[in-house]
Amino acid sequence: MLLQVLPLVLIPLWQAIYRAPRAERIAFATAMALYVVAKITEVLDHQIANTLQFVSGHTLKHLIATAATAAIGWGVTRRFAGGDRRTAGARTISE
Repeated sequence: MLLQVLPLVLIPLWQAIYRAPRAERIAFATAMALYVVAKITEVLDHQIANTLQFVSGHTLKHLIATAATAAIGWGVTRRFAGGDRRTAGARTISE
């Protein structure tokens, strides 16, 4: 249980210490929220399967976890898509 909850504490702490760009903070917050939803669908696996009759909670867990991974990928690629946004607008010595 601790290993499942630890990233939910450590990632925001790491982002606060190293002042992660806004896109990365949003991406990780989205991924963490999706992770919590995925865990809920895992716990409610049989209830979801009985209610929906066409998909189980385990299947939904994997789909939601994939969306969480996509959110992290989006946040990281935003950082490298337009260069390092932290130095955007900063003047160089040659200017």
